[in-house]
Amino acid sequence: LRDQGLDLLRRYRYLMLATALILLLLPLLPLDGSFPIRGRLVNGSRLWVTLGWDTITLGFQPGEIAKLVHVAFLAAFLSDNQAALSQVTHKLGGVTTPDPRQLMPVAIGWVASFAVMIVQRDLGASLLLFAAFITLLYAATGQVSYLGIGGGLFLIGGVVAWRVFDHVQVRISAWLQPFDD
Repeated sequence: LRDQGLDLLRRYRYLMLATALILLLLPLLPLDGSFPIRGRLVNGSRLWVTLGWDTITLGFQPGEIAKLVHVAFLAAFLSDNQAALSQVTHKLGGVTTPDPRQLMPVAIGWVASFAVMIVQRDLGASLLLFAAFITLLYAATGQVSYLGIGGGLFLIGGVVAWRVFDHVQVRISAWLQPFDD
């Protein structure tokens, strides 16, 4: 039964990736118009979608579903590429790393999560998706270097977001001094 589930994940992994991307992009639909599915702006972020017909309106965040589908894609992808990602072939100082070509998924994952944050202004989802990717990458390979590289990229992305986005600065200030306001 377990192997059948893994085969199903592997067979449909790119469909899952496409589904996750479509779900992440849904909030960017026009905010108004006659189409029954519309994006919605809430507190400066485009995370919501409104489905509406006549008097019935339903609002939800498709990114929440996308996170689960994205993790399923990652599990299937990493299951298929575990051997290649586990091979350590280079030394950078005292750190051993896999072939730079094998690090491309880390870079692409970082860029994709940062793009979601920029477009939708959602730091939490972007960093969560990237952290899930790095954690699964480490779990699949056992390579500590992925944690270090991923952690560094995570930190860089967070600092850049803090410096660029006002709403991120407000949230971090509220977290650091919760009783000031």
